[in-house]
Order: sequence, then C-alpha cells, then structure tokens
Amino acid sequence: MAYSIIRIGTNIGWGVGPMLGAFLARTPFTLLFGITATLLFAGGIFIAFTCPEVKGTVEKEPLNTPEFNWRYFLKDRRFLWFTISSFSLYFLMSQLYSVFSVFATGIGGINKDQLGVIYSINGLVVVFLQMPFTRILDRMKMTMMFRLGGGALVYFAGFMMVAVCSGFY
Repeated sequence: MAYSIIRIGTNIGWGVGPMLGAFLARTPFTLLFGITATLLFAGGIFIAFTCPEVKGTVEKEPLNTPEFNWRYFLKDRRFLWFTISSFSLYFLMSQLYSVFSVFATGIGGINKDQLGVIYSINGLVVVFLQMPFTRILDRMKMTMMFRLGGGALVYFAGFMMVAVCSGFY
C-alpha cells in the first residue's frame, strides 16, 4: 500500500510535469530561476518548522559487517526469483524514460509536445488507477511475485503495442 502511494505521488509529477514544463519553456529563464528559488526557500522553511532537530546522544556500536555469502543467497529460491523479477521489471520500466523518448520522437513520428501529452496521460492513469488496482489485488490475495510478473507482462505488452504504432493517433 505504501509503495502505491509513493507511486501515485511520483506519477502526479509525471502527469503535471510535462504540461507545466511546456508552459514554463515559453517563459524567460529569469522567471524560472526565480520560481525555483522561491519554491526551494519555501521548502526549507516548511522543513524547518515541521521537522524539528532531534537532540540526544547516539551510542556507537562496533562495526562488524558479516561477509556476504553467495551460496546462502542462491539457496533462497523465493528471494532469488524476487530479485530477478524486480530487476527485470525495473529494467523494463526504465526504458520508458530513456529509450522510449528517443524512439518516439526519432522513429515513431511524434513531436516533443505530443510525447509530453503521452507522459501526462501515462502519469494520470497511474494516479487514478494505482490504488483501485492495489485494492483489487489485495482482495484477490495476489503474491508479490505474481504482481511483479504481471506488471512486467503489462509493460511488455504496452511496449509491443508501441512498436507497431506509427504517429500520434
């Protein structure tokens, strides 16, 4: 559930960011720097008042780091498959932010404004559907492995659909 909330917050940025960026790209740089400075200053003030300094002493323990045992890691099949699935999913997800942009604007035949619209729609879809799908999967008692594997398959299907598309519409 917590991951879903973090993902929604991130995708609010993906939903609003390209629209706001397209608007701000047409403004003078001095205004952008002024807005950034104001927001950072406001964030610092907010943190100063909402996150008080914790006073006290911390006892230091001796640093005894055990050596990593590869055999133990490889014997734990559930953790191994979880790690492989997580790596595969996040590797696939990272393609949206790097390779997809180059492909869409260079080969796919769309311009940067249209790409911004696609990213905004993607972000807003996640914002509105993340929690309902999380609740559905919770009710169905789906395991983390099934969720990761299913998510990777959905990403894969989405990228395959993009591969056969041409143009914005």
